[in-house]
Order: sequence, then C-alpha cells, then structure tokens
Amino acid sequence: MRKNEITGFERTKFLAKFIFVLVFVYVCLFELILPVNKILPKPSLLLESFIPLIKDYNLLTELALTFSIVFAGMLTGYFLIYLSKNLICKIYYNYPSVTAALGMFKYIPVILSAVFFELWFAGTFWAELLFSVLAVYSLLFHAFISEIANVHESYILFAKSLGMPDKKIYSQVIWHHVHPRIWESIQNINCRIWLYILVFELIAAVGGIGKLLGQIIAYKDLAALLAVSIIISVIIYVTNHIIKYFSGRFIRWNSK
Repeated sequence: MRKNEITGFERTKFLAKFIFVLVFVYVCLFELILPVNKILPKPSLLLESFIPLIKDYNLLTELALTFSIVFAGMLTGYFLIYLSKNLICKIYYNYPSVTAALGMFKYIPVILSAVFFELWFAGTFWAELLFSVLAVYSLLFHAFISEIANVHESYILFAKSLGMPDKKIYSQVIWHHVHPRIWESIQNINCRIWLYILVFELIAAVGGIGKLLGQIIAYKDLAALLAVSIIISVIIYVTNHIIKYFSGRFIRWNSK
C-alpha cells in the first residue's frame, strides 16, 4: 500500500470528526447564539420533531413506500439492462446514429418527465413504479454506452479471430468488462433515483416521502424538514456502502 493512500478506517475516522465538528457548531450557533431564525431550527426542536414525524406524518409508512419504489426500480432496471445487454451492444456497434439519438434523452429534465407521467397515469402507484424502473434503466443504459467505448478493440478482434459469434462477444467479452463499471455507477444512480422519486411524489402527491415533504412545506415545519433530510441522507449513505461492499466482494471478484 502506498504511504499517501487513505485507508477505509482513516476515511471513516475523518468523517466522524467532520460530523462532530458540524454538530458542535450547529448546537452552539443555533441553540445558544441564534435560537430564533429562519435558516435552521434549534437542535432541541429538531430532536423533538422525530416523534411527531412518526405519529402525525406517518413517517415509517411513507418511508417504507418510497424505499420499496426505489429498491424495486433499482433491481428491475438492473435486471432489464442484463437482459438487453446484447441488444445494446448491437445497437452501439451497428447503429451509432441510434445510440446518439437515444443519448439525447439524458438531457430531458427529470421534473418534466415526472409531470408527463402525472398527466399520463394520474399519479398511481404503478405509474410511480414504472417511472422508477425507466429512470434507473435510462441511467444504467447511458453508463453502459459510455463504458463500451473504453473496451479495447484488441479484445474484440482477438475474440473474432477465435471464431466467436457476436452474441458471445457481447455477453462474455464486453459485458465482462462493463459489468464492474455498471456497479460503480449504481452508487451514483442510487443518489439520483431518490431525488427523482421524491420529485415525482411531490408533483403527483402520491404516497411516500415526497408527499410527506409537501405536507411539511405546507405547514412550514422547518424542524421536520431537516429531520427528514437527515434520515434520507443516512439511508442513501448506508445503501451506497452496502452497494460498494457487494460490488467489491462479489462483482469485481467474479469479473477478474
């Protein structure tokens, strides 16, 4: 290991110190110096807001619904990418103009897509689930396309010299190279899909954390808003580490 390489323990230790400093500054500033303000609530009010969140806002139910939508979208989107990997490779190598055209969809604002889904499906549970799946698939598709360009042409030429058919090259050579990078992009997608689903729930007013945020904003409950933000951030942080662990433990090991 290089001398200047940061270990996982050192990174965790630094993060713990950083969070401690933030909490210390937050308590001193907003509990003692600026108890009345419109920026952040007092720490004491923040702690007290968790109980009303569970009792009055039905936090656990709404959180479970949003989490299930995100998880189902991630799992289904990944499964669909795996099933369509050969088709994606075929389009990339044989129809580059189609690939370029599909790439334009990533510039469509998420909020605009959510509005269209609300108008088409009137904000049902299945509309939210479909939105989640399509959003994950779209993000994975663009990550897939971007990584195919990094596959060395010599690998493909060598496989063809062995008489390997295109389908086998797509499923074994290219997918073998792209797969670990797909899992690396899933960590970023995990953050983005939470934002997408929250936006959809807020616009469509369907059950979930997004709808809960709409209620909190309507009541101007700053303490509850910060509490929900902390909870979502912790969930994203933990799930990202689970994805990273699973990727390093199994995906990369199988791809060597």
